[in-house]
Amino acid sequence: MLFALALGAITTGIGFRNSIENAAHAQSAYTMGILEPSNQQKRLIAKLKVEKQGKYKLKATENVVYLNKKQVKDVPLQMVKFNNSLYNIKYVNQSIPALEKNSNEIMSLLPTSYSKHRLKVVGQNAFVGINTKNKALFLFRVKNITNDYALLQKLENTKNKDGVTVAEQLAANTSVNGSFSSFKQLKTIFGGFEFIGIFLGVAFLAMLASCLMFKILSGAFADVRRYQLLAKLGVRKRDLKWAIKKEIGILFVLPGALGVVHVMFGLKLFKALLNDPYYAIWIPFTIFGLLYFGYYAGMVLMYERIVLNKKRQSD
Repeated sequence: MLFALALGAITTGIGFRNSIENAAHAQSAYTMGILEPSNQQKRLIAKLKVEKQGKYKLKATENVVYLNKKQVKDVPLQMVKFNNSLYNIKYVNQSIPALEKNSNEIMSLLPTSYSKHRLKVVGQNAFVGINTKNKALFLFRVKNITNDYALLQKLENTKNKDGVTVAEQLAANTSVNGSFSSFKQLKTIFGGFEFIGIFLGVAFLAMLASCLMFKILSGAFADVRRYQLLAKLGVRKRDLKWAIKKEIGILFVLPGALGVVHVMFGLKLFKALLNDPYYAIWIPFTIFGLLYFGYYAGMVLMYERIVLNKKRQSD
């Protein structure tokens, strides 16, 4: 039971960490949107591992934001499409009618001064005829937010041509405004769950270690005589060590196997919090397996020193 609790807690904790990246990408088709990017911002973007990008000109009146139809057709704006889980999404191109009907995702990437505007896509002539200044809008999506986190954080706090940072532009926007913004929010929430899971996992592992150590070492001194008799009967030291490995191995393997079975079934209880609790499950299993094996190796060495001690055998 302690093995299952330790492995389950660590697996769930790391599961929350894995969920952050995927959940953030599922919130928006774009990592960030920058209006009127400065040269410094462009240099930072060039260092990112960009998966998708689009450059658009927009014009804004009192309550409408206009985009050029030709640019939208050349580089279609995208949206998130969910399949059967949070980890199974894809980004699809939006048609112009669908974009005008449901433009919340794109509008949320713009500064809060446009929050009450509606989006409209017009032809080249109509766009040129609108008597307002052109604004450059740059949208992009990176492959991995975690890897580019430092650059994205710096980019968000760098001023554009208007002397305003992305963070300041979106400060009052309560809606989703890009997957990077979602990533930071989710990191705050899930980071606590991750810490609790790993902390509990280590605590349960320490309890398991204490129980196994008491079980094994309490009987070790009683086993000295048994191994002395085997040595006197001519059993080689190599065979005695192999017998010790097998004896202790059984005490480790049995709770380990039962614990893994408990965890595989128990993770289903976390589907309410983790859309796919089995995602990348090999990572926590591998880490825990290495720790568990290291503890097993240490116990074997301690047991051997007690029962195969030459001084005790001579006595």
